Amino acid sequence: WKKLAAALEQEMEAGRLRQALPYLAAIHFRGLIEGDLLERRLHGDDTITPKEVDSAATTGVDAFLRAYTA
Repeated sequence: WKKLAAALEQEMEAGRLRQALPYLAAIHFRGLIEGDLLERRLHGDDTITPKEVDSAATTGVDAFLRAYTA
Protein backbone atom coordinates (compact mmCIF):
# COMPACT_ATOMS: atom_id res chain seq x y z
CA TRP A 1 0.00 0.00 0.00
CA LYS A 2 3.02 2.26 0.39
CA LYS A 3 3.74 1.83 -3.33
CA LEU A 4 0.18 2.80 -4.19
CA ALA A 5 0.48 5.79 -1.83
CA ALA A 6 3.62 6.89 -3.68
CA ALA A 7 1.83 6.62 -7.04
CA LEU A 8 -1.17 8.54 -5.69
CA GLU A 9 1.17 11.23 -4.35
CA GLN A 10 2.60 11.67 -7.85
CA GLU A 11 -0.91 12.07 -9.23
CA MET A 12 -1.68 14.62 -6.51
CA GLU A 13 1.48 16.57 -7.32
CA ALA A 14 0.53 16.53 -11.01
CA GLY A 15 -2.89 17.95 -10.14
CA ARG A 16 -4.88 14.94 -11.33
CA LEU A 17 -6.00 14.01 -7.82
CA ARG A 18 -6.90 16.43 -5.05
CA GLN A 19 -4.36 16.97 -2.30
CA ALA A 20 -4.70 14.58 0.61
CA LEU A 21 -2.54 12.30 2.72
CA PRO A 22 -1.33 9.77 0.13
CA TYR A 23 -1.23 6.78 2.48
CA LEU A 24 -4.71 7.52 3.79
CA ALA A 25 -5.96 7.80 0.20
CA ALA A 26 -4.41 4.39 -0.53
CA ILE A 27 -6.18 2.90 2.48
CA HIS A 28 -9.46 4.47 1.36
CA PHE A 29 -8.93 2.88 -2.06
CA ARG A 30 -8.28 -0.47 -0.43
CA GLY A 31 -11.44 -0.25 1.63
CA LEU A 32 -13.53 0.64 -1.39
CA ILE A 33 -12.35 -2.32 -3.44
CA GLU A 34 -12.06 -4.93 -0.69
CA GLY A 35 -14.64 -3.98 1.93
CA ASP A 36 -17.68 -6.06 1.07
CA LEU A 37 -15.75 -9.07 -0.24
CA LEU A 38 -13.41 -9.19 2.74
CA GLU A 39 -16.29 -8.92 5.18
CA ARG A 40 -18.12 -11.76 3.45
CA ARG A 41 -15.03 -14.01 3.47
CA LEU A 42 -14.39 -13.29 7.14
CA HIS A 43 -17.91 -14.55 7.84
CA GLY A 44 -17.38 -17.76 5.90
CA ASP A 45 -18.89 -16.89 2.53
CA ASP A 46 -17.07 -18.93 -0.08
CA THR A 47 -19.51 -18.18 -2.90
CA ILE A 48 -17.85 -15.01 -4.21
CA THR A 49 -17.76 -15.12 -7.98
CA PRO A 50 -15.26 -13.57 -10.40
CA LYS A 51 -18.09 -11.31 -11.59
CA GLU A 52 -18.53 -10.00 -8.03
CA VAL A 53 -14.79 -9.37 -7.72
CA ASP A 54 -14.84 -7.45 -11.00
CA SER A 55 -17.85 -5.46 -9.88
CA ALA A 56 -16.22 -4.60 -6.54
CA ALA A 57 -13.11 -3.38 -8.33
CA THR A 58 -15.08 -1.32 -10.85
CA THR A 59 -17.38 0.33 -8.32
CA GLY A 60 -14.50 0.86 -5.88
CA VAL A 61 -12.41 2.65 -8.49
CA ASP A 62 -15.42 4.74 -9.51
CA ALA A 63 -16.09 5.80 -5.90
CA PHE A 64 -12.41 6.56 -5.32
CA LEU A 65 -12.18 8.75 -8.39
CA ARG A 66 -15.37 10.59 -7.46
CA ALA A 67 -13.86 11.37 -4.07
CA TYR A 68 -10.31 12.17 -5.11
CA THR A 69 -10.39 13.56 -8.64
CA ALA A 70 -9.21 17.16 -8.61
